[in-house]
Amino acid sequence: MSGLTTATTIWICAALGMAVGAGEYFIALVTTGVVVIVLSVFDKVQSLIEKLHHARVYRISFSPMHDVQAEVVGWLQRQKLTHKKKKLTKEKDQLTVVYEIYGSEKRLDEFSLFLQKEDRVMAFEF
Repeated sequence: MSGLTTATTIWICAALGMAVGAGEYFIALVTTGVVVIVLSVFDKVQSLIEKLHHARVYRISFSPMHDVQAEVVGWLQRQKLTHKKKKLTKEKDQLTVVYEIYGSEKRLDEFSLFLQKEDRVMAFEF
């Protein structure tokens, strides 16, 4: 989103420069005020959206002897977190699953706490 905002701001600055060059000072001044207000509001809206809809990629490792993977998926579904399994690997005594998980920042933090407390989870990272 920041690339789009930056490009738009550059184009608006060019248009404002043309307005000033054409002697349309009032239009340039009003447009500058509107742009500043809109960019300020967009920043707050973007922060709100990021709090409500966050995406994290988790790499979770556990012993293949335990069916923790089904418990993890069940927990995600109960918490209404959307998830996609991206990768599954098995090395010797360790099963590693990579999930892309979407939800609020609060629920994702709760999921991290769940993984920390789960004894059968050998390791995780996001």
